[in-house]
Amino acid sequence: MQRDMIRRRESKYAIFDAALLVLFIANIVGFGTDYARYGNIWPIYIYFAFDAIYLLLFVIGRFSLRTDLVMLIVVITLNLIEFPFIFYFYGVNGLVYLILGVISNLVFLKGRQRIVMSALTIIFDITVMVIAYLEPQTFIDVLSSDAGEIAARYKNIAADAAYIISAILSQFIVMVLINNQVKLEMENKDLNDAISNMSRRDPLTRTFNKSFMDSYIEGLIKDKRTFTAAIYKISAFDNLVSKYGEQYNEILLVALAELILRECADKAVVARYSKDCFVVVFIEQNEMMDLLSQMNLKIDSGAIANVSVTRAYEKCNADDTLDSFIERLGNKVKGFGGQSADSDLL
Repeated sequence: MQRDMIRRRESKYAIFDAALLVLFIANIVGFGTDYARYGNIWPIYIYFAFDAIYLLLFVIGRFSLRTDLVMLIVVITLNLIEFPFIFYFYGVNGLVYLILGVISNLVFLKGRQRIVMSALTIIFDITVMVIAYLEPQTFIDVLSSDAGEIAARYKNIAADAAYIISAILSQFIVMVLINNQVKLEMENKDLNDAISNMSRRDPLTRTFNKSFMDSYIEGLIKDKRTFTAAIYKISAFDNLVSKYGEQYNEILLVALAELILRECADKAVVARYSKDCFVVVFIEQNEMMDLLSQMNLKIDSGAIANVSVTRAYEKCNADDTLDSFIERLGNKVKGFGGQSADSDLL
């Protein structure tokens, strides 16, 4: 899970960086194209002002790591200041930017912010349309003297109506796509979690496996956490296989695992550490002895009372490593295993 969180955080930073970079470059391109088309007029230098704002916001977002808040400020600046100005400057030629602005609300914002910003964006855009209709811009002399161009650019009611319809439809389409993507990501996450969980579990008893327990104990030792591990080992495991068959031992293992899991629920981590052995790790020491006593009593008087289960516990020392701790824990039940020496060890 920690790895997944790191991956998502890095992905969020990458999207933040890419979005600010695109805005920065787009403003430079906008300045260049306007300069080539309209000459040296003051409105085109507004692009540099917005670039300065986005550069400042990028630095703030990267140093504070509050990219969600900074992205909200970026979207507000983009949709409520820059794009309305571009529309007033370009007229209907800038409608595509207004639609991109509405879509950006859905892509970069979450939850209630999406709805509020989308509504504000459309309201601001309609307001600018009304202003442009009543008071067309006079920044460009050639347009000011051409009534037909002004009517086509700034008094085009059909284009304005098309924007409103397109903005609503585009939001609906993008929301459907985003919801489908989120649903797919959740399904993939559930599948990955299931696969990850299976890789950490013993398939027979559903307790954790040796690999997980080793990494868990190693992490506790590395973090200098105090813990105690108990061990439960079925004696003469191989003899039982020879006498009753392998299926009997599997039933025996499942019964012991269920008993331990039931007693240790939310209080310890349980793993099948070898074919005949379970290791139980306790972080909280207060109720550990009472819990072990109750568990031992149920083992000795329950369904598996006719089978000898060797048990012991060991507390971790400050200078322990995984190997030294496991060796010390294993030595406490050494000699109570199966017929061969190898199966007698953890």
